[in-house]
Amino acid sequence: MNNEQDDWTWFDTDAISPAEKENMTTLAKIATRVFQGRDGEQLLGFMNSITTERNLGPDASDNQLRHLEGQRQFVAKLNALVRLGQSGTV
Repeated sequence: MNNEQDDWTWFDTDAISPAEKENMTTLAKIATRVFQGRDGEQLLGFMNSITTERNLGPDASDNQLRHLEGQRQFVAKLNALVRLGQSGTV
């Protein structure tokens, strides 16, 4: 993923090659297994609470905002990968 367009199409299964789709299917199944059950749900819930559910105050620096946004994007991709694996529609 070298540019923003590639980043946005990461989960767009119509925009990827068959080999990439197979790899994504494998990764989605792995992510679903890793985060299934009570322990996995608890861990993913914690990751969500410290990223997507966290708010910084008005005095937050640009670096703090960028760092948190990177964390949010990472956790959002994990969530999407888990949902993709659960749906079985990769």
